[in-house]
Amino acid sequence: MKNDELTFITNCLDSETINALKKFLTDTRFGNFTLIVKEGKVVGYDFLIRKRNKE
Repeated sequence: MKNDELTFITNCLDSETINALKKFLTDTRFGNFTLIVKEGKVVGYDFLIRKRNKE
C-alpha cells in the first residue's frame, strides 16, 4: 500500500476506529482470530495467541 493510499484511508476514519484497528492488529499479530458478527455487523473479535518456543 502506498503512503498516499494509507493517508486517504485514515482521513476517512475517525480516531476511535483507527485506535480500535491498531489494537486489533497488535492483538492478532502472533495469533489466529475469529470475528464476532451480530446482525451482519462485526461487533468484536476473539483471538488465540500462539506461544512461540524460544530455544
